[in-house]
Amino acid sequence: MAKKKIREEIRKPDIVIVTLERIAGWVKSNPKTCIIAAVIALVIGLSGWGYAFYQSSKDEKVQYMVAEGITNFQQYTQAKKEDALGKAEAAFQNVIKEGSQGPKDVARLYLAQIASVKGKNEEAKAYYNEIIKNPANDLVKKLSETALQEMTKKDQEPLQLPPKNAQE
Repeated sequence: MAKKKIREEIRKPDIVIVTLERIAGWVKSNPKTCIIAAVIALVIGLSGWGYAFYQSSKDEKVQYMVAEGITNFQQYTQAKKEDALGKAEAAFQNVIKEGSQGPKDVARLYLAQIASVKGKNEEAKAYYNEIIKNPANDLVKKLSETALQEMTKKDQEPLQLPPKNAQE
């Protein structure tokens, strides 16, 4: 009895085969609809690929600007080239205009350092506060908080007067 049920089960058409046969029959009876659906799927796929390509290109451009800004800032810190500081500041400003949240935060950190170097502590604090309000990640937030605390400590320290000479 069990062998007979197994044979009957084997002879029954498989659900996958039945489904594929139904789909093939529907495609044969509705060729226009299938062609339109295929074209729509192709257009959606190509537009998704195009957008991904555009976004990738934009991200590469922003990463290049960040690298250029960092290089110029390093040139300033190592060789004290004043024009390099201006170039770095311009590059980081462009990153803020065109970049996504992560590169923008890195640019703001560098712009805060540049402002601090120039003696514009309030501007530097503003950049740090911008990052703290809406950080891309916890590391950038922590860096901003630490730098802001260091700046407030320096502001609160009393002004050190040079020691008087014993000869006076």
